[in-house]
Amino acid sequence: MNCKQLDRWRKIREKGKVKYILQHGILYWGIPMGIFIVFFSTIKDDGIQYFSSWIIIAVHFIIGILYGLIIGTVYGSFSWRLNEKEWLKKIKY
Repeated sequence: MNCKQLDRWRKIREKGKVKYILQHGILYWGIPMGIFIVFFSTIKDDGIQYFSSWIIIAVHFIIGILYGLIIGTVYGSFSWRLNEKEWLKKIKY
């Protein structure tokens, strides 16, 4: 981490771990990835014709969001730990 990154992380960590996980893990990464995975795997397996009904699209969208919540929480927690570990290491010196 350089000085600019250290300052950025200091500002982020002041807002707290929960906000970081919600914003960076779930909102920015998890939900988009979850929706993409669900739709892509369905298209790959069943073809685009499978999405002929709005109900099917809505169900897959909700499933994608649920996957995204799980994936995003794990990713956000892991990312927080890595950034925090790096920040604490650099702050000591």
